[in-house]
Amino acid sequence: MKVETGALPEGQPEMMSAGQCTPERMQADEELLAALSQVTGWRRAGEGIVLEGPKSLEFRISDH
Repeated sequence: MKVETGALPEGQPEMMSAGQCTPERMQADEELLAALSQVTGWRRAGEGIVLEGPKSLEFRISDH
């Protein structure tokens, strides 16, 4: 598995809804992209997968 990330847009989207692109949300996006770019491996964990690296990221099938 290879994860390739691209740069986030510099500006805000033209169409915004309530709560979209707050500074906190933009920071969380940047942190997730940084963690994804450092993934070194993956493993199955039950019904999901765990991306391994300096920070482990667990993804599960949505149940709703």
